[in-house]
Amino acid sequence: MIVPGSNLLRLALGAIQPTRNVTVRKFLGEAENDFGKTVPTYADPEPLRNCSVQAVPFRDIQQMGLAVGKTYIKVISDLTLHGAYRGGQGDRILWNGVTFTVLESTNWIVQDGWVRVIAVKE
Repeated sequence: MIVPGSNLLRLALGAIQPTRNVTVRKFLGEAENDFGKTVPTYADPEPLRNCSVQAVPFRDIQQMGLAVGKTYIKVISDLTLHGAYRGGQGDRILWNGVTFTVLESTNWIVQDGWVRVIAVKE
C-alpha cells in the first residue's frame, strides 16, 4: 500500500527511465524591452532531471475544459513548477525542441516530493 510521504515519483522512476533532455525556464517577472513594451522574463534554462513527460489524452483535455486542437503535456517532477494562475506567466518547459507553458500545477512537494503540471505547446 502506498502511503502519503512515500514519494511515488521516486518509486516510479526506479522502475522506468526518467524523460531525458527536458529543461525548464522559471518565470521571473516582467520588464520593459528596448521598445518600451512590457514582456515576461525567464531564468536561464536548467535541466529538469527527475521527471516524466506524458501526452494528455483527448478525453482528459475535454474533461479539464482545455481548448481542443492544442497540444498538452503532463509533467511529473520533483522540482516545483508554477502555472500562470499566480498572476503572471507560467514557467516554460522545453522538450523535444518544443516550448510548453505551464498552465496549472498540483503541488505535492511537501507531502510526497513531487508536483504535476499541465502545459500547453506554444
